[in-house]
Amino acid sequence: MDFPTLQRNVVQETSVDVCIVGAGWCGIYATKHMVEYGLSCLCVDERSHTGGLWKFDDRKETVSIADFTWTSTPRAFTEASDFPWPADAGYYVHANTLFAWLQDYIDHFGIRDRFRLQHRVIECRKEQDHGRDARWITEVETSDGVRSRFLSKFLVIASGLNHRRVDFRESDRFKGFSGTFLHSSAVKRVVDADGTSMFDGKTVVAYGGGENATDLAYKISGHTDRFFMCVPRGQWMQNRCFLSRRMLWAFSGWNGLFLETMNGRGGSGQTAWTPTSPVYRSFGNKADLIYHALAAGRIIAKRDVAQAQDDIVEFTDGSRTRADIILMCTGFAPDLTILNGRNLKNPRDWYHQCLDVEDPTLRPPGTGLHPAAGRDAMPLYRHGVDESGGAARPRSATRATTDRPNTLGALFSLHKQSPQRARRWPALYEPPWRGSWLALFTASGAPQVRAAGCMEGVVGTRDNPLELRHASAEGGAFQEARRGSVHHFERASSVEPALSAL
Repeated sequence: MDFPTLQRNVVQETSVDVCIVGAGWCGIYATKHMVEYGLSCLCVDERSHTGGLWKFDDRKETVSIADFTWTSTPRAFTEASDFPWPADAGYYVHANTLFAWLQDYIDHFGIRDRFRLQHRVIECRKEQDHGRDARWITEVETSDGVRSRFLSKFLVIASGLNHRRVDFRESDRFKGFSGTFLHSSAVKRVVDADGTSMFDGKTVVAYGGGENATDLAYKISGHTDRFFMCVPRGQWMQNRCFLSRRMLWAFSGWNGLFLETMNGRGGSGQTAWTPTSPVYRSFGNKADLIYHALAAGRIIAKRDVAQAQDDIVEFTDGSRTRADIILMCTGFAPDLTILNGRNLKNPRDWYHQCLDVEDPTLRPPGTGLHPAAGRDAMPLYRHGVDESGGAARPRSATRATTDRPNTLGALFSLHKQSPQRARRWPALYEPPWRGSWLALFTASGAPQVRAAGCMEGVVGTRDNPLELRHASAEGGAFQEARRGSVHHFERASSVEPALSAL
């Protein structure tokens, strides 16, 4: 047996406190925080770079951003509390800027040595017969076939949700189609380097109404002969900078009233896309550009596909068209087969929707919430630090929280709709209206966590706020809000590990 073969057959073991699977946006954050809390950790990823899908890759089989991708969420809601966006990043950040920012984030905190790239995870399993002391075993294989094993007390799955393409081409209504099927993730460029496009002169039927679908519809429809867009369940749509970018106001029920008044139910002006759900009880699509394409007749709105046979697509309204391409804008589904058959609970059943109490040593992908989505939780808006005159001062990450009149009006509207949810917001941080007459409506006796620097955490409730830590801009002090009490402790060289309570 030669040495390379022998080397591949020898499995090396490395013990760490935390093993993180995935070196994308979430995995980078997780790595930084584990190091900050004094935990030994390693982050593995099968790609050759950190940053995950935010690095452009023109291979169709590889999931990555397209070359025309911007974030669909404003910078105020995506900015890291401990590392601000570049001043020229824009309100919505381009993917190239985001990827470069992630690399700067890694270098700024000196954590690049924690990543093990080109390490494909084969499986993650727990040791048998060790009870609560059982460790996670993460089996990996490098690009040259060398296997290794990481033993860890905690496992963080940060591999994202873009694993398996959702594709309906084999369903009864689509399987008879003889044209070309494309998943939206395979469209990396609409226009090639020579100025031509694969969509030139074609008839395309897009299936799906998410933000990726509307972005592609706007881009592609400028090259097609005809472009049909089916949104089976309808969709709420609005401008990206709705009501002068005051996002808190946009979260109120008044948003739906304005959208219906301006453009009919759903905000798109298209009867075929009328949503079946109330505003903010489903995903809201910030689809500015598609309005122009609809007005110009470049996009034809349809509800659903009834049947596709040969090169003919029949819609549920009885109309038909010949089609060259069906574009599946149907997104992805998570695939966690690396957990060796272990079935995760629905995230909505987790404690605060981010902790699995049955096994707190496992951290699956986190979830986000809309404050008006009918749930008893409010978002924790992150804050940064603005340098002004050489002194650090609090800076709200959203214009809404510094716009007193509109913030007051928005919260008053929210209070009328749901007093319980309105009272929960001040439990998360000191609001800008503190001391005003509105405090009468929001006084709850819950701990006030000052927005004096950087907050970490996602959601909480008045009676049992989610544990969150707050790094003060003035020094190294931390605040911890947990179960109705506020504790202060100084940041030392060895901070109590964040996961020790588990």
